[in-house]
Amino acid sequence: MNKPHTHHDHCHCTDPGCPCCAAHRSESLPNHPDEACCTREDSSGDPGGDDPDPAVCSCGHHHSHTHDGCSCGHDDGEGCSCGHDHGDAIQAPGSRAATLLGAALGIGALLLGNDVSPWLMAVGVLLIGYPLFLEGIRGFLSGQAFDELGLLTVAVAASLVLATVSADPLEGMLEAMAVTAFFRLGNILEARAVAKSQRDIEALTNIRPDTALLLSPDGERRTVPAETVLPGSRILIRPGDRIPIDCEVLEGGGYLDLSAITGEPLPVSVGPGSRIPSGGISTDGLLTCRTVSSFEDSTASRIIRLVRDSTSQKGRAERFITRFSRIYTPAVVGVAAVIALLPPLLGQGSFSNWISRALVFLVASCPCALVISVPLTFFAGVGAASRAGVLVKGTRFLETLARADCAAFDKTGTLTLGVPAVAQFVTAPGFSAEQLLPLAAAAEQNSNHPAARAIREYAGAPAPEPVTSLTEHPGMGVSLMVGDRHLLCGSARLLRQSGVDLSPLPDANVLLAVDGRAAGAFVLADRPRPEAKEALAALRQLGIERIAMLTGDAEPPARETAEALGIDTVFAGLLPQDKPERLQMLRQQGRVTLFVGDGINDAPVLAQADVGIAMGLGTDTAIESADVVLVQEKLTALPAAIRIARRTVGKARQNIVFALGIKLTVLLLGAAGQATMWMAVFADVGVSILAILNSLTLLRRAASR
Repeated sequence: MNKPHTHHDHCHCTDPGCPCCAAHRSESLPNHPDEACCTREDSSGDPGGDDPDPAVCSCGHHHSHTHDGCSCGHDDGEGCSCGHDHGDAIQAPGSRAATLLGAALGIGALLLGNDVSPWLMAVGVLLIGYPLFLEGIRGFLSGQAFDELGLLTVAVAASLVLATVSADPLEGMLEAMAVTAFFRLGNILEARAVAKSQRDIEALTNIRPDTALLLSPDGERRTVPAETVLPGSRILIRPGDRIPIDCEVLEGGGYLDLSAITGEPLPVSVGPGSRIPSGGISTDGLLTCRTVSSFEDSTASRIIRLVRDSTSQKGRAERFITRFSRIYTPAVVGVAAVIALLPPLLGQGSFSNWISRALVFLVASCPCALVISVPLTFFAGVGAASRAGVLVKGTRFLETLARADCAAFDKTGTLTLGVPAVAQFVTAPGFSAEQLLPLAAAAEQNSNHPAARAIREYAGAPAPEPVTSLTEHPGMGVSLMVGDRHLLCGSARLLRQSGVDLSPLPDANVLLAVDGRAAGAFVLADRPRPEAKEALAALRQLGIERIAMLTGDAEPPARETAEALGIDTVFAGLLPQDKPERLQMLRQQGRVTLFVGDGINDAPVLAQADVGIAMGLGTDTAIESADVVLVQEKLTALPAAIRIARRTVGKARQNIVFALGIKLTVLLLGAAGQATMWMAVFADVGVSILAILNSLTLLRRAASR
């Protein structure tokens, strides 16, 4: 583990090899909430004053850290009071050789079975457990007299002493050997399980390369730090390269693996004009690209910030476990003292018997399984959601997401594609679609208006005749000549101003007139997302009892979309300030309500919802206001996120019930003299390992999707 270091007065670490400091540098500009973040002045104006957590400045960043810190959310100051680091197996110089020699002595003692055997066994105990005993003694010297290693040291020492005066000293020595060996093995397995979880979770944020291949105007290629590349620069992406910065393809083509960003396993085809996000991998093409953002504001950087910041928003279960451990540990120490002293003082047995029971009670009581596995469970849930293309800004939102029973949606761009399409084309008497569609395509061929694009897509190839006398009528449409025919294409207002009788045509978004006669009408509509109906059906299967639409669109198109998707409640014609009021109406019915939106005007209602969910990484304001981001911009990710949240909460509850159940049983048996030290060690280390492995199934299940 690298040596911890502290950032005292600014966010810019000078160590170029420090990845966590690179994160601080990227966060400090331009989106850092406080440019003077690290002055850390207290109320007296004293830098670095008597802050209850001197490693935390006003911006919320932890500037005192180790590079290999625990990724499970197990923060400093909120530990389990057990006195050791669960991310590293406890080792000491020569411990491997000592362990092998100790095991050989133990086996030899059992085979000999004579008067020397107990002493050989005792030496084997000391050799196998000496790294643990050294840590236990250090704990006593540092004032942590009741950490689990200190308790183990006392318990083994007491067992060895009691064995020397017992009728069968080898049996007592064998118990001490078994307890020491099991604890040592458990410590190693626990450390490996936690280390694996750290690697799996860190892999989720290892999606951003630190360098880019910069192309200079003269064609020279230079490998430079990615954070120094400015927007508008030209970079080269080779097959196998991970994209460092959001960019647009200028030359080349091929396929990109975007699974780390969107969770989508299928490669995506790109070519000139394609916008590609950082974090993806070019699988087979050589791409010349122009960067469209800075390194700090690229997609991968934003995802990394969201994932890393997620642990700061702790849920109720995590906060409960932290408070519980602070009360629980002193309480069980007090109960153990009563068990050790009160019965023998009352003449109910010997001190040695009751002290032995108290030691079993204390070793079994360590709350490691709870304090490690519960935060790890929620962070694994965040990781599983990230792999599914869902970014959760804090573990507390997983808990709320798991309890949701009402979902409200914006319409345009959320339930629908946000792009108009021709829903119906009506011709006036005397005209045919075959005659009019090429003329309409010719009229709209030079316009970038969404309605014009929809008509071109529907109409196909334009008429071959030359287009002349094209005149734009701002806000209304165009007039032009196609060959020898005069066309008007646009709103009803444009045609009326030109004296065209509109009675042969229905009301429509775009009308077409040929030589002064009403000819055709295009009825445009925003199409529902292809996956929207499937996603809403999945939400109902998950128990989302009410689904509502909050939209600024008019009543008829809103109702039409709602009927197509099976939405039961529609609030249409809303201004941005009206949406929070309607959402509050839903919440007042005692419902845990989600809101899904994508636009700037959705920011107020996203912030007010129990869980605000933004579609995609496009709109900064919506993303900042939201609690969850659907990176893929696919609504099917929402039911997937709810399922992950419910599995996460379920795993946390399983770990709590399992750990407390085992510990309570062993504690009661220990107090009654019916539990051995074997059982106590299992209640601590064994339960911790099982709880951690149970938590990690969330990541394994996500990986197998």
